[in-house]
Formats: sequence, structure tokens, C-alpha cells
Amino acid sequence: MKNLTFLISSLLLFIIILPSHLNAQEKLDLFILAGQSNAQGWMGDAANYPEDSLGLDESIRLNWTFVDNQSSKRRWVPMQPQEGRFQEGHFGPEVSFARELKKAGFNPAIFKYTKGATGLARDWKAPGEGGIYDRMVIDLKASIDQLEEQGYEVHVRGLIWIQGESDAGDGQTSKKYYQNLKRLIEHLRNEVLHEPDLNILVGVDEQHPFVEDRPVVVEAQKRLAEEDEYISFTSMRGIQKADNTHLTPQGLTEHGRRLAYAFMNLVNVHGEGVGDTGKLKVITYNIWNGFDWGKDEERRQKVQEWMRSQKPSITALQELNNYTPAKLKEDAKSWGHPYSVLLKTTGYSVGLTSAYPIQVKEKIREGMHHGALHAKTAGIDLLVVHLHPGSIKRRMEEADILLNKLEEIEMENPLYMVLGDFNAHSPFDAHLYDPDGYLLNRRRSNNAGKGMDGNIYLNDLDYSVMASFLGFPLYDGTQKYTTGLSERGTFPGRVLGPVNSESTEQLISRLERIDYILVSPELLKRSTDAQVHNGEENWFLSDHYPVEVTFRTDQENLDVGSMIQPISEENMLRDPDYFNWGSSIIKGDDGNYHLFYSRWKRELGFTGWLTHSEIAHAISDRPEGPYQYLNTVLQGRGGDQWDAITAHNPKIKYFEGTYYLYYIGTHSDDVPLDGEKLREVAKTGYNHPMWSVLRNNQRTGVALSKSLNGPWQRRENPIVEPAGPITTLTVNPAVTQGPNGSYYMIVKGDKPNEDRFIRNQALALSETPTGPFIVQKKPVIDTIDTEDSSIWYDESRNQFFAVFHAHNFIGLITSADGVNWRKAVNYEVTTKRLNLANGDVLKPDRMERPFVYLEDGQPRVLSFAIKEGDDSYSIFVPLNH
Repeated sequence: MKNLTFLISSLLLFIIILPSHLNAQEKLDLFILAGQSNAQGWMGDAANYPEDSLGLDESIRLNWTFVDNQSSKRRWVPMQPQEGRFQEGHFGPEVSFARELKKAGFNPAIFKYTKGATGLARDWKAPGEGGIYDRMVIDLKASIDQLEEQGYEVHVRGLIWIQGESDAGDGQTSKKYYQNLKRLIEHLRNEVLHEPDLNILVGVDEQHPFVEDRPVVVEAQKRLAEEDEYISFTSMRGIQKADNTHLTPQGLTEHGRRLAYAFMNLVNVHGEGVGDTGKLKVITYNIWNGFDWGKDEERRQKVQEWMRSQKPSITALQELNNYTPAKLKEDAKSWGHPYSVLLKTTGYSVGLTSAYPIQVKEKIREGMHHGALHAKTAGIDLLVVHLHPGSIKRRMEEADILLNKLEEIEMENPLYMVLGDFNAHSPFDAHLYDPDGYLLNRRRSNNAGKGMDGNIYLNDLDYSVMASFLGFPLYDGTQKYTTGLSERGTFPGRVLGPVNSESTEQLISRLERIDYILVSPELLKRSTDAQVHNGEENWFLSDHYPVEVTFRTDQENLDVGSMIQPISEENMLRDPDYFNWGSSIIKGDDGNYHLFYSRWKRELGFTGWLTHSEIAHAISDRPEGPYQYLNTVLQGRGGDQWDAITAHNPKIKYFEGTYYLYYIGTHSDDVPLDGEKLREVAKTGYNHPMWSVLRNNQRTGVALSKSLNGPWQRRENPIVEPAGPITTLTVNPAVTQGPNGSYYMIVKGDKPNEDRFIRNQALALSETPTGPFIVQKKPVIDTIDTEDSSIWYDESRNQFFAVFHAHNFIGLITSADGVNWRKAVNYEVTTKRLNLANGDVLKPDRMERPFVYLEDGQPRVLSFAIKEGDDSYSIFVPLNH
């Protein structure tokens, strides 16, 4: 017994002292920093090493090599100055780059491999030629192996390539720079890291004498960035330099920040950023005269950087003077928003940017001094406003217009807000203003005798405009999270001190709140935090301070697996003469439920689907069945058509008065296949010489009808071709319409560049339901072998969802924009076993082709194709919503 006690105690002690990384893998975001002297930090005297006030360096890993000089000897060490160059060592842009990423939620590890005065052609050389690049690859692999051996889960997130000045110094190498750099990038992505979409930042000192003489190097880097959406060119213009070539320590720090912001923008655009799921952050910001009517580019860049650091979901902007839609799009892109809309291109405009598609409802100009924008994004109706700056009377008139609009909005959507610069005061702040203070006395002096046409009424601030909004009712999103004007004040910014010849004390003493985010009762329930960003970082960015409210979202609470109910014989469709496979349900005008499914004669064998499948039509008075066969609607067309052979895997949709029946078909090239030959292929299956021809020729098409009972008119050509993340074929389509009116298709093909057969799923976009659908570069799923998605847009959650089948489970993925997909919170819907109503369990050999039937926008039935021994049939699983 004593020995047992000792053994247990020892085991517990061993568990307690286990390194943390052995208990759970820590994820690392690995970045490769490579290039010449400014990547190294040639003039980065560590005596000026930037202060680590947040204590981040200890948690950032660094593996550095100053080629042919000092190094960390392939060891990973905490972020620190590196040996060489100066008495206390040196540092480069990696320090501020990594710290900014750490603050943004990444867990960076920096692999730094640099040498000054090196040329891409002369020193780094092409892959396999024994240059610095080949040495770097060897050390990189060893360093990654080291981290993985220590228990870390390593994600290589990007290459930062700061190089090109040496190549610009030579006429011949500068001309070949584009091809040389492209070759290096392709080799690193595809042959070394196997990350074809690896994010890459490229940069060179545009002000270097060699580069100014031969800008072809800069042009080459920019060309690569234009051709590849995962490459971004980063500018070094305006950064402090110690000489013609090298950045100062302060310049290196600034360069690192620029690189960090450029990387965060790159990953946000592709949906890879680090962000809080389940949260929606809204910011409104008056940017002051459009950055001096476009002349103050420095302030604009600082606002972009600040906004990027906040990672908002939606931003409302005022005073977009001298703005165009393209210019606003640039701003939006800088902080990771792919969507933007501008009210007007003249005067004091307002605008909106969003991480989600924007639907413009109305541009409100009549009766409004500056105008207002009504748009819908993230499922929320927003009124972006900038009320009259100098007249209570005009503001009251504008408020009446907006409140009438709100009455219409409220009838359609419980989620709405009014936000922006109201130039008005809240009655909930009245007690905060000193009746004899600087603000009131200044207002009285400036508005004497104006009455309601000014900004003072009865010798006091006017609260009636905001009271009218609050009485709608709207709720002040900021009020319950802040106290006092020191927390709530939105105007004036300290930037106005020199403009108005006012002291800091005077500006502080007239702090007031005139910018708001007012929300509907339903949104108020979802608010989780709010603040006015009137601290030091924003003192000189604008004359107003930005206001932020954060909301809880219900986008991630869909749990299809928990809805699954037991099934009975009534939920099954069997046919003694036919295999059936792959079903799709729609409710008709007749109140019945119409099923479209694939079937083929059992006598042909199960592999007869590729040669003899047809699309059948069945009907039921309930979506979960039982269904009765009505007729066959599509078969292979024969002749020299693209779909001469087979009609398979249907998906039925209804868009704007027309039914669309998506399906797949194939043909035999120029090889004639009569009925007997097709039967031979069907019965022989995968080993028949024609099988691969028919398989590889499969494409997706669509047939149209005004009635579910036909007739069906086919499009003459396929509507999507393999590209990007899929090759060979396009099959098993699933289509939905997004909130922006575009059409989204998930389609399957083969995964490119694989030695073995792996299926991949891609996203394709079209402006019409008949295509052509254009395959996007980023796959929907490529980490595991999957197929058979069923896609839909959930308006209540403002989110796309799709179910799919993998080898041993049915999964659920989600997307905010329909293009960038990730695992849903409730990722695993079910294993491939289902409970029967009689208490038994269905354990089929195959359970595939999941399809989700929606009613009132919510999942109602989940159907599957079942293979059980020599039988094949469809089941319709009721979902308890």
C-alpha cells in the first residue's frame, strides 16, 4: 500500500511539473524576416532599443542570423537586441513589428535571416544554386522542427522581404528582379512551406540613390503585389534615415509598425485576422474637414493606423470632404473593410465602411444640411448623420425627417441605430455643464440674438433635438458605460488649440458631447461595452473624438446537431427498382413540398450514377416526408452536348420569380458510347477505361422554369469551370443569394498538385443565378477531404452557413462575407449514425449529400443520401428548431 501511495504521489508530482506546452499545444504565428541591411537594422544601435512598457518581449520568440557573422545559433530566444554592430548590439524592424502583432492578438515568432549589401541575383540566388536563400531554407526548416519538437503548433503566417537596393545598382540584375523575386516566392510557398497563399510583404527604400536611378525594382515589387492578392508592397517613404541607405533606430521602429499594419490589413482582407468572435464593434468618427480637404495626408494615415488597431466591424464617418468612393474604399481597405459607401462627393459628406456587405437603402439629401445615409449591414439598419452645426431650428427639422424614416425602419427590422455628429446635447448630460463655465459663456457670446437659429436657447444649451430621438425610443449606447465629460466628451480635440489660439485648459473646460451612437431597444440588450476614445492617442487626430459601442452577436449560436430528431420509415424514400442519391427540397406555391433527387436503375449497379443517373421529382405535404414519385425531369441529353450523359446531384432554388435546378452532367469527348457501351461502363465501374474520361468531364449546369412542374429549359453550356483551388471537374454545386444580391456557389473539384486523390471545395461568385460563376482563389475547405456542401444565408444572424460531409462526420462551417470560411462554433453536426424512432440506431456504410431545407429562414429538415449494403435511399431528418 505504501508503494502504491508513493507511486500515485510521484505520478501527480510528475504531472504538476510537466511543461505547459505538453499539456496543450501553444500556437505560434511564425514570420520570416529576410533581406538587406534595413531588414537587419544596420544602424539600429541597441542603446536606443525601444522601451518595452507592456513587457511583451519575453513572450515573443526570435531566431536570428546575421549571415556570415553572429547568430542565435539556431536557438529560439526571447525578443532582444542582437549581437554585433554596436556595443550594446543592434535591432531591426522586427521589434515593433512583433509587438504590434502581439497587441493585436497574434502570438508572433520571428525568424530573421539578413545580410547587408546583398543582391537577390548575386547573393541570395535562385533556389538550388547554393546562395543565401538555400542556406536560409535549411535553417528555417530546422528552426520550425525545433519548435514543433518543443510541442508548439507552428503556423507560418508570412514572409517580410526588405531588399532590392543592391539589385537596383546593376542594370542587368534590376531588369531580372521581377522574375527572380517571383521565382523565390513561388519556391518558398510551394516547395518549402506548402502554403500557396502565404502572405508576403515586400519593400525597398524608394529614396535610395540606386532605386531612384533605376525604379524598375520598385515597379517589380508593386507589379507582384498587383498580380497576387496575398502580396502587399510596403512603402518606406518619409521614414527617418541616418544616411543615404540606412534607417535610424527611430526609423526602424516606425518601419516595423508600418509592416505590422500592412500585414494586419492583408490578413483582414482575406478573413484571416485575429478578432473576437461573437462581437460587433461599431465606431463613429468625425474626421475634421476630410483631413483638410485632402491636404493633410499624414493625419489621414494616422487615423487609418488607429482605426486598424481598433479592428472595428462597422465605421461611420463624417466630414468626408473632397472624398470620392475610391478614396473611401482605400481608407476602408486600410483597416480591413472590403465594403464602403459614400453619400456624396461634394461638401461635407458622410460615409460607411463595414466588414460585411452593405445594402444602400437611401441617400437622404432633401431637407438635410449635410445629408444622411440609410444603409444596412451586419443585419442592422443604420442612419449615418451629420446634423446642422449652427441652428437648433434646422436640427429639429432634420430630426423630424430622420424620425419618420425610423418609423418605417422599425416596422421591418428591430435592429437599427442612428450614429454620427448630432451637433446637439443630451438631457442626460445637462447636469455636467457649468452654467457659468467657459463653454456656456463662449456659446452665449457667439450666438447672441440668434434664438432658435443659433446654438443657445433661453440662455442655455438646447436638449430638445436629442430628447426627440431618445423619446422615439432610441437609447444612448455610451451613457451606461461612461460617467462625466472626461469619459463622454467628444469635442473639441486638442488639435484645435493652435487653430483657435486656445490653451489646453480652455479646451478641456469646454469639453462637450455631441457625437452619439443611438440604438434600438433590441440592440441595447446586446450592447456589452462602450467608450469615447478621447485619450492622448487621439488628441491631435481630429477636432472630434471617436465613439465606440460593442455588441454581442448571435451569429455563432447555430447548433444544427442539437436539432436532430429520430427518424422513422416515413422519413425515408426508397424505390425497389432504383438507387436514389442526393436530394433537394423546396416549398411550392401549392403548399406542398417538392423533392428533386437523383436516381438510376438498380440493375446497372451502384456505379451506374455516372452513366445513367436522372433527376426525379417527388411531392409531400410535409418537408420530412413521406414523398411520392411524380416524374423524371432531366436525363442525359445525348449527342455532342456537354451533359450528353447523366443528370445527377440536383439543387433546386427559387430566385426572383424563376426556379433554378442546378445539376451535373458529363460527356465522352469524341468517343462514341452507345447504350450497350454505357451499360458496360456502369457495370464495370472505376476500372473501365472510359470511367476517368467521364469522371473528369463532369461539369455543373442549370435548368430554368417558371413552374416546379416544368417545362425545364437548360443552359447550353456549363456555368462554372475549375480554377484556383480546384482542378479537373466542377460538381455537387450548392447555391444561395447573399445580402448584396450576388450569388454564391460552393462547388467541388480535385485538389491541385496532389499525388493522391483529394477532394477540395471552392467558392464561386456570380452576379446572376445562371453564371458564369467565377471560382475564387481561397478554398472553402482544404484542410481535410470533404464534399457535398449545402449553403445558405441566415438573415437573422447575418451569416453564411454550410454543412458538408467528411469521411466520418457531417460538419458545419460559417462565413461573414460568403468568401472567407471557417469552422462554426458547433462544428461537428453529427457522426454518421442516427437514432431511429423505434429505438434502434441507423449505422449506414455511407451517409453523404447533406442538404438543409429552410423554412422562415431556419433549418427545418436535414436530408442525406444513405448507402447500406446493396441498398441506397434518401432520408429526411426532422430538425427541432
